[in-house]
Amino acid sequence: MGSCWKKKFINGVLQIKLSVGEIRVGYDVLNVSDGSYVPMVRHRAFLPRDWEEAFVLGEFSFSAPGIERAVNWIREGLNEKFPMVIDEVGPVEINGLGFYDVLTELFRGETGVPEVYVIVRKRILGKMIDTFGIKDKEYVLIDLDTIN
Repeated sequence: MGSCWKKKFINGVLQIKLSVGEIRVGYDVLNVSDGSYVPMVRHRAFLPRDWEEAFVLGEFSFSAPGIERAVNWIREGLNEKFPMVIDEVGPVEINGLGFYDVLTELFRGETGVPEVYVIVRKRILGKMIDTFGIKDKEYVLIDLDTIN
């Protein structure tokens, strides 16, 4: 897939919601720096035949190759001088799974990343701040629970 932008100006990942009608069947993760994407999460009732499961949370299965690829995209941007966006930090990361390890590196602040934009639901913001030790950081809250 081609680049989303002619000139790179940001790193990170966005989750793309996948639905069939009104049914949420999962999420793909989009690499914002080049437009490539990978399957990440699927409802257990909609698993593809070749799905490689890392773990299950509720009704959703998380892809081992999807997590690995998304983590690599984030890690590749850690030493670059571009802002980083992470969509989204949720219960998976709060429980030490998913993007947890690379987010720990990112929030330690020992990277080239000048600014970090994290999408998180208001109801778990406090847990995220405690989990990653980012109490002294400035943030702007966009409450996803009010928009989806």
